[in-house]
Amino acid sequence: MKQRIMFLLLALVLCIGLALPAAADASHIVDEAGLLEQDELDSLNKTAAALADETGAHVMLAMTRAAEEGAQAYGEALYQQSFGRADGWILVLDYGEKKWNLVPFGRFADRLTEEDMDDLFDAFNEPDTYFDGVLAYLLKAQSMLGGQAVANTAEAATPKAPTDADGHPLRLYDAADLLTDGEEDTVLQRLNAVSAAHNMDVVVVTANTLGGKSVRAYADDFYDYNGYGLDSENSGVLLLVSMEDRDWYISTTGDGIRTFTDAGIQYIGEQIVSDLSDGDYEAAFLGFADQCEDFMTQAAEGDPYDVGSLPKTPLEGYWVVVAIAIGLVIALMVTGSMKAKLKSVRWQPAADSYVRPGSMILRDNRDTFLYTHVDRTLRPQNDSSSGGSSTHSGSSGTSHGGGGGKF
Repeated sequence: MKQRIMFLLLALVLCIGLALPAAADASHIVDEAGLLEQDELDSLNKTAAALADETGAHVMLAMTRAAEEGAQAYGEALYQQSFGRADGWILVLDYGEKKWNLVPFGRFADRLTEEDMDDLFDAFNEPDTYFDGVLAYLLKAQSMLGGQAVANTAEAATPKAPTDADGHPLRLYDAADLLTDGEEDTVLQRLNAVSAAHNMDVVVVTANTLGGKSVRAYADDFYDYNGYGLDSENSGVLLLVSMEDRDWYISTTGDGIRTFTDAGIQYIGEQIVSDLSDGDYEAAFLGFADQCEDFMTQAAEGDPYDVGSLPKTPLEGYWVVVAIAIGLVIALMVTGSMKAKLKSVRWQPAADSYVRPGSMILRDNRDTFLYTHVDRTLRPQNDSSSGGSSTHSGSSGTSHGGGGGKF
């Protein structure tokens, strides 16, 4: 009998020993659909784990393409495998069936309303990238749970910019070392001058790696957690150049959101992308500062640049000369060809020399008005919905605008 009891106790200890590592290693973010990079997945799991440690609730999210048993049954099995029936919930996104389901557990089984579930899904579904979507989902969960872990994790992962003599963070942070010391001085002086003139921070940041963050999250966090902004709204604009995947991204805050519309951000990007591609980073950053000054001056007059009113790209002078020369050559070729075909025509001193005698006799003539017809075409109007600035919330809860591309 004693041997049987000892055997059972030993078996129980072994089961507990096997179960504990599994729970410790359980992932809050599961990506069976392959939509995230591994470093992005690792970063999001660390953030979700920190949120669980702080609030005591496990906030899971699973992306799959093959939930054969259905999204709800799949979610229930996956959550219980990881955390039993502990407090929390799991959002399942089945990209095979194009369905989603949120399954609550523990104390949340009767606390999460349909509206709460819709809000959590909408938070994930709004951003443009999967990484940003999962982060927004965790942020929404954080606000429901009253925690700070997501923001704390994001802040801890954000590099700290050095400060100037006045304690303000430097407006140039060249972590990728793209500029020489002399170029850094030139660019920083220009950024400081534009920022002071318009009471709005203009910042340039370069990075070799984003540590698993998206370019949007990295740019927003760098601005927020380093304390940029010169007014009560922390207004400003930040250009991030990431060498990891050769991305550029412009993040706007406060009045910068109104000043730099979505269309305006893409316009500025188009003006600097050729210099970025050529490796002329000083020219790109100085060009960015010049564009910012132009946009801020325009916005101060009450009418920010936007769809249909973007600055006109000036035509280089030599192109004007080339266009005139090409036009003259084409004109000479056409008129010369026409002249060559007029073999039987000779110059005459008077117009009546071209009239055959007796060939035209007018016996009666009058003017009669018949009818009038006018075509009217509706002048196209700008679609207001296509202009302005779209916004999103960063991990700190601050609203940002922004946009970017590749170089």
